[in-house]
Amino acid sequence: MLRLDKTISRHAALPIFILALFLIASQYMLVHADKDNGVFYLKDHEGDQEALSDVSISGELGDGFHSTRFNLVNGEVTTNTKLFDPPRAVWYNSTQPDKLKGKWKFDNVFSPDSITARDPEDPGSYWQASVHPNITEYDENKQPRKGDGATYTNRLEYGLANIGDQYYFVVPSTNSYAGTSGIYRLNFINGRDYRGELPASEALATFSLDKNKGDGSSEIQVLGLEAVGDKLALVLEEDHKLVIRSYDSKSGEQVGEAVVSGFSISGSDKAHGRSFYESYEA
Repeated sequence: MLRLDKTISRHAALPIFILALFLIASQYMLVHADKDNGVFYLKDHEGDQEALSDVSISGELGDGFHSTRFNLVNGEVTTNTKLFDPPRAVWYNSTQPDKLKGKWKFDNVFSPDSITARDPEDPGSYWQASVHPNITEYDENKQPRKGDGATYTNRLEYGLANIGDQYYFVVPSTNSYAGTSGIYRLNFINGRDYRGELPASEALATFSLDKNKGDGSSEIQVLGLEAVGDKLALVLEEDHKLVIRSYDSKSGEQVGEAVVSGFSISGSDKAHGRSFYESYEA
């Protein structure tokens, strides 16, 4: 009986291998048959669709088997689907949809002290950058928070933005922080070659969080950073207002500001009326 079991286990690999090939081939045939059957449409939720008459929206959907590029112009959608043979490895990017358009992918960012980027075409590669703003997080007793348990308004990926091959970062800080924060031009070092402490990235622009040190009647917190053309948009909540400040990505000069009143973060002890969550899509 023992010899029979060994014989069966030794020859079981072949039918399992054949079954795996059959499943892969079936999946590929299904994807190929459906490659032109994707449905894209524009759904109105709020406002006048005419406001989008001069706006084009494009993007990409896909997995290891295929990729579909789509363009929406004047309410009309065009698509182009490519099939991958053999299937490609799938890279899961934790950043928000369409937020970063550079060639690098970012792992989960756990600390501004070490931001890691990788090149999907070179799986063994990685680059690291470091950000050290002069900010301090305080606890409920107005004492500097001890340990490594920092809190943020959003996942740190919300602080990333890129214009071309240059990446920028801001710390998404809550109203428990005070000091001088900033938008940083990330200085990446090749992780394969570099050993030692990462050099701090350069501050492109700085701004104060010290109103959070007051009696609580006034506050400021950072929700994220976005790239708009060749400008950077800093997204803030400040004194029940949504504030978006625009900065020149070369000089760091502030070039504009937009403000929406009646904006409070959900769950905040200062929230009143209609409130919103910190996370967003831009």
